Amino acid sequence: MKRKLIFNLIIFFNVWLFLSASAQTEKKENFFTSFGVGARAYVLKASFVSIANDYTATHWNPAGIAFLSKMQGGAMHSKLSFNRQIGFVSLIVPIDERNKIGLSWKGFLVNEIPGRTSNTLTPDYFFNNIEQAFVLTYARRIFYNLSVGINMDFLHQSINNVNAGGWGLDVGLMYQLNRYTKVGLVLYDYHSHLKWATGHTDYFKKVGRLAFSYRLNSYSLMAAGIEGDNQLSAGSEVRLMKPLVLRMGWQDKFLSLGMGLKFNISNMELNFNYAITNHRLTDQLSHIFDLSVVFQSKRKFRLATIKTGKLNVRSGPGFNYKKVGVVKKGQRFLVLAKRSKWIKIKYAGKKTGWIKKDYASIRNT
Repeated sequence: MKRKLIFNLIIFFNVWLFLSASAQTEKKENFFTSFGVGARAYVLKASFVSIANDYTATHWNPAGIAFLSKMQGGAMHSKLSFNRQIGFVSLIVPIDERNKIGLSWKGFLVNEIPGRTSNTLTPDYFFNNIEQAFVLTYARRIFYNLSVGINMDFLHQSINNVNAGGWGLDVGLMYQLNRYTKVGLVLYDYHSHLKWATGHTDYFKKVGRLAFSYRLNSYSLMAAGIEGDNQLSAGSEVRLMKPLVLRMGWQDKFLSLGMGLKFNISNMELNFNYAITNHRLTDQLSHIFDLSVVFQSKRKFRLATIKTGKLNVRSGPGFNYKKVGVVKKGQRFLVLAKRSKWIKIKYAGKKTGWIKKDYASIRNT
């Protein structure tokens, strides 16, 4: 029953995404949606929609933050050609195991745009274009392997001292098929618009993305995605050694390369990421840098002691899931998560599975 519901949700979301993204006459393109944020995500392109497991998830797929268990935040900056700069800041906070919220800011600045009052070669003055988005994100895990998320975007733009304001929505879905495979779906800029002080209103073009990712092992993954009018993307990530990760991505005939470094300091995990790509408008290279931090919680561990003679361990929180092991009375295991009347434990070294809560006593340590 649950699998049928999940399947129907994905089909419905796909149809809605297609109809919303294709049946539209809006012409204005949202720079943040088309360019993206985050050095890691920028390399993997639209395929990151199915990964979305860091601070940039508030942009790429709001449903992704539902799978994050720790508070984290980060910032990104990039200087582009034609005096353009883009910045991004995000913070993700877990409410509980199922519900997460995020706050983020996106900024796009174009400096020294030449202005003319007549048909002359020399500019009479220079002005700036500033675009900003303040985003509130909420995500919830409907089931242990399915989540939905929504962004409320508050938009602002100022160009040559003329201001505009508006809002829009992004809606995402993420489904974890198994421990290796995930599917992500997002519709960006639903009803996004800017109303100018002059009375004119700009409506943004809606964009839909569908992506799949497959984790080969704990050190590497591959992902592929499709965006808009059959624009394909693909990317891969490989961890060569404990602190170093290499990335490669392709979309719209452009290749991107990147790297990442991870360090553990006290109760924090620091991540530094870098990306480089050739630009669509010029032959110049674009460089993107970001820094993020994951806060390691100091919460107490929970231990489960088995109370019955023998107890089956299952692959998911329910009797309909596959039996993957057996534990015995008196054995103690680390509790990783809880779903209704089931708990997830770590057993037999690095293995994980689910047992019925009624047959174990749990205590904090």
